[in-house]
Amino acid sequence: MKDLTPQLLRSLKHYSRQDFIKDVTAGVIVAIIALPLSIALALASGVAPEQGLYTAIVAGFIISALGGSKVQVAGPTAAFATIVAGIVASLILAGFEEQLQAVTALALFIPIIGGTGGNVGVQASAIVVQGLANGSLDIRQFSRQLGKEVVIGLLNATVMSAVMLVYNLVFLPGQYAVTASVAVSLFAVVMFASLLGTAIPLTLEKLHINPALATGPFIQISNDIFGILIYVVISTWFLQLWGF
Repeated sequence: MKDLTPQLLRSLKHYSRQDFIKDVTAGVIVAIIALPLSIALALASGVAPEQGLYTAIVAGFIISALGGSKVQVAGPTAAFATIVAGIVASLILAGFEEQLQAVTALALFIPIIGGTGGNVGVQASAIVVQGLANGSLDIRQFSRQLGKEVVIGLLNATVMSAVMLVYNLVFLPGQYAVTASVAVSLFAVVMFASLLGTAIPLTLEKLHINPALATGPFIQISNDIFGILIYVVISTWFLQLWGF
């Protein structure tokens, strides 16, 4: 249970006036950037501006109160990562426009491919960062942890791709190119995200860089971009195989 104790409770034991001043200063700087950005993201998502503010404020408090690290990647960093990844992904899909027009069903699974890769990668990195933070994971266990994640990734990828395969066979009968493209792409994306989510924080730790500072945004951007790229390449190959 000690490992599950929020960092806030541990930090308060040795909290000083200087720490408070630093935290207030950092909070004001982040708020200047995060609050206007949250309004913009709310409008871009089609909801009211105040809902963006509520999300930014409530999420900020929850992350700070329950987080397991003194450094949290949230707010503007994560938002900018999403924007950058979205721009690059749109450029990749622009070259895939002809295939999407020929088989529109492929477009339905783009959010699933991107979202699944991002979630798997962030989850894998969170486990590694937590292990490095509480001492349960040694940096010398790089190969062992990577091998463990390969096995977990294989299990996750197999189950997810099998579920998607059955779903497409039932609800998209006859569209075998789409069915194969989605299933194989999902398997490849989950495996890639698992390995990346494990390797990046371990590599940063080995380079004496705090993994919590760069793991989230880097993995989010990488999974979004490479996930779409993997989907485009595999879908193109299967469409050509089926004569589209």
